Amino acid sequence: MSGSASTLGRSAQETAPTVTKTKTDAPSESGINQGSEAVISGMALKRPCRDCPFRTDSPRFLTDSRYGQIAKALLDQGESFTCHKTLESDRESGELAIGASSRHCAGAMIWLQAQSRPNTIMQIMERLGAWSPERLDMEAPVYRTRRGFECG
Repeated sequence: MSGSASTLGRSAQETAPTVTKTKTDAPSESGINQGSEAVISGMALKRPCRDCPFRTDSPRFLTDSRYGQIAKALLDQGESFTCHKTLESDRESGELAIGASSRHCAGAMIWLQAQSRPNTIMQIMERLGAWSPERLDMEAPVYRTRRGFECG
């Protein structure tokens, strides 16, 4: 993902999540949690999409250096990672950008949680009671270590 898809430099109002109450305990096909608890919409994904870069059962499609950049941003800098399927096209530039319907990548959150290294937003949302790591599908085929993610 390009730098334009980063949360850095965006105002809080532009990226402010909404709180929604979901209606059923069954997960939807999209992987969005549908329990009775309040969930911050940006944290709603619970399992990685079919072509998530964190999956171990999908072909690797990024360059080795991009996997390293992502790992560094998440583990060393505490940044978040948006699911590529939830990015929106910027009206002016046509580039992918974070929008109101964007969600944090479930694969990234599972990968971080497996290493006991939740990023800043995961920690904040958990402390506020707006998200729980228990909502993640920790059985999903996702890398479990930094080395595994960076090297395949």
